Amino acid sequence: MKIEVKDVCQSTGSFRLSNISFCIHGGKINGIGGKNGSGKSTLLNLLYGYRKPESGSILLDGRDIGSYAEHELSRKMAIVRQEAPEPINFSANDVISVFGFTNGHGKKEMKEILDMCHIAHLEHRDFNSLSGGEKRLIMIAGAIFQDSEMILMDEPTTFLDVDKDAFVQSLIMDLKSRGKTVVVILHDVNLLYRLCDNVIFLREGKVVAEGPPESVFLPGTLKRIFDVDFISYDSPEGKRFVSARAVAGSSVNVSGSDVYASDGSRQV
Repeated sequence: MKIEVKDVCQSTGSFRLSNISFCIHGGKINGIGGKNGSGKSTLLNLLYGYRKPESGSILLDGRDIGSYAEHELSRKMAIVRQEAPEPINFSANDVISVFGFTNGHGKKEMKEILDMCHIAHLEHRDFNSLSGGEKRLIMIAGAIFQDSEMILMDEPTTFLDVDKDAFVQSLIMDLKSRGKTVVVILHDVNLLYRLCDNVIFLREGKVVAEGPPESVFLPGTLKRIFDVDFISYDSPEGKRFVSARAVAGSSVNVSGSDVYASDGSRQV
């Protein structure tokens, strides 16, 4: 599966995506990062076909995404938005079931996904009575139940407790191992670096960098995107990044760290 975005422009109020071009790679975890207001959610709506670009093209497996019928597109991709719906008198099970309206899956598949997402105990609960984190897991379970080739996620770990945050990360990795393509918006630069095979960085509606984390997590690039210098250091989880401003003047001692200025020079 492949999405090709070619010279896409889109305006939303005073904001504009300008000449966006990149590829989403099949069977990989593709991350989208950048500051608030950089265009991440607007871009996700275009990738999902929710909005049509003013100019340029978005090709899904070589075909214009706008040419897909709704049932065809649902087989290709599912989406997990930041905002959870507020259905009336829907159980958690009901919400998940709605995602599977085109695939014919039944109770057996539903039980497998409830167990996979560790939410079987929520199955008959009123969806609107659940916590924000529980709702997020229900929506992720629904997207998995839809059984599409690709899952798009908008900030799936935001506002989650530490245990649920870690669990969602493991779910994303598991989806990749099952051959799914994942597109995920993340604010956390360390998650982008650690989880993703390919990262697209936006700033003010433009693509600043695209590629494997090792090629785009460069000092000058990070400075251009986030307006701060970064320290990188090795940890048991691998390389991590922290704002140099946050460390300056503190008692934190980051061994093996590299401090970079905006010109790319290493600071001692």
